[in-house]
Amino acid sequence: MRLQTRLLLATIAVIITTLAFAGVATYVTFRSAVFADIDQSLREVPLPLGEPKAGEERVPMPAVTPFVQVRAANGAVLTTVPARFPDGQEAAPELPVTIPTSGVSDSADGPATFFTATGDDTTFRVKASTDRAGEQLISALPIDAELTTLRQLGVIEFAVAAVALVVASLLGWLLVRVGLAPLTRLTGQIRGLGPAGGTARVEVPAPQTEVGELGVAINAMLDDTAAAIAQRASVEARLRRFVADASHELRTPIAAVSAYAELFELGAAQRPDDLARAMAGITRE
Repeated sequence: MRLQTRLLLATIAVIITTLAFAGVATYVTFRSAVFADIDQSLREVPLPLGEPKAGEERVPMPAVTPFVQVRAANGAVLTTVPARFPDGQEAAPELPVTIPTSGVSDSADGPATFFTATGDDTTFRVKASTDRAGEQLISALPIDAELTTLRQLGVIEFAVAAVALVVASLLGWLLVRVGLAPLTRLTGQIRGLGPAGGTARVEVPAPQTEVGELGVAINAMLDDTAAAIAQRASVEARLRRFVADASHELRTPIAAVSAYAELFELGAAQRPDDLARAMAGITRE
């Protein structure tokens, strides 16, 4: 795999990781803030139970009347008021038979249990708390609008992340190409240097960069290669001169040995004096 491709894939991986982390962190933070606001609203819900006493004003109700249920200490349901929407439609969450709570709560900010429940095609955020008498007060608010907002936020984040990934990938590809352009030019120069040992060298416009350091190293290697080739040519030239000189020096004694051999073949082997003279001449040469 080419270096340019590896760098681009690494850049895209970093971008995806960053976008995913930012998107998840934003979604989780926003969701936590939304549910915290809903939970606080549940703590402040005015309970539509009974009629106001003489001289007491009823607290204004929200657009959606909350669901309220009161259970006795033994779990028996004492009162249930369904949630009512502005159009008059009523809904109630499907609650478990037992809802554990942590501690006793005599105030809106006391210990309470919060969870999500569904019912009548509506999702509710439920709050359950227990007073000192042992009765359990359960209130719930529909959160379909908030969940729709969270889903829209997720879709928007995904779309923005996809567009940002495409744009960042294109910019990353462009930056990688620009950044590796000197290396590409250096590669072209190396391919055009010709046979080893020549005088051609690569251009090093910026020796302080990594590509420049590579060009300097390549030129140094080419210088060493040229010097080695020149030295080998010199050695070969000296060897050829030595062989020529040796050939010249050996030509005369070899001719003499050949003459003595011919003398031997002409009958010196049958004449002791000639044989001795021929052998002495061969040994001398």
